Amino acid sequence: MTAQPFAGLDPCVHCGFCLQSCPTFLVTGDESDSPRGRIVLMRSLARGELDAADQGLVVHLDRCLGCRGCEPVCPSGVSYGPALEEARRLIATRRPVPFSARLTASVLAEPALREPLMAVARAVRPLAARVAGGSRIGFLAGMLAATRAEGLERPQGEPRPEGPQGPQKTGGALRSFATPPAAAAPAPAAALFRGCIMDGLFGHVHQATERTLRANGYRVVDVPNQGCCGALHAHAGLHDQAVALARANVAAFGQAPEAAIVVNSAGCGAMLKEYP
Repeated sequence: MTAQPFAGLDPCVHCGFCLQSCPTFLVTGDESDSPRGRIVLMRSLARGELDAADQGLVVHLDRCLGCRGCEPVCPSGVSYGPALEEARRLIATRRPVPFSARLTASVLAEPALREPLMAVARAVRPLAARVAGGSRIGFLAGMLAATRAEGLERPQGEPRPEGPQGPQKTGGALRSFATPPAAAAPAPAAALFRGCIMDGLFGHVHQATERTLRANGYRVVDVPNQGCCGALHAHAGLHDQAVALARANVAAFGQAPEAAIVVNSAGCGAMLKEYP
């Protein structure tokens, strides 16, 4: 098995170090829901012993969260993530991607659809905690409620923020970091990757990230025309859409080649590292 990216599975010796790092295996106890069990399935797919539409293959690969927690604990350095995405891409060529996944992917990829939806989500967010529960709707409501900014209220009596970036509290005293200290060299540039969910529901995190960058002497560069990182599309097997989004982001950030790209979402950061 030499074809990329399945070749990344070749070092696996089925030692089992990955088992305790896999959340689905810990829940089900099923070997086929473990990384090494899925590697056996993907190897069979690569060799043509299993069809991409095989129900057993589809079920066990679909259950994988794609967290890649198995990779850091693997002594052999198996590259699990790229193989999983390739397997899901092949499955998507033989079986239709579920409508809900296609709809979600389409909405996240298109700002004209995503932004109104996020505005509605922000409007109903204060009520979401009241209907959170064990049902699917209740779970989604709980997830939405968890995106609220908590603990950001100003303590009573504390002065209002000074300047657009607000004050920094040091040793009980407040000092403004709206303007970084003068330096001989120009301030280094940083460009924030905004994403889709982060930009729509975690704007307060973006604001905090920008304040932190400015406080440390960085000049924050705005990058227009950036969008969704494409991670959800890749995870769903929608390879072409993921590639299109990646190319759009590469082109957008290419307009600011001097800026370091800053990502405050682990999922987006992992996807951006996979860009060619």
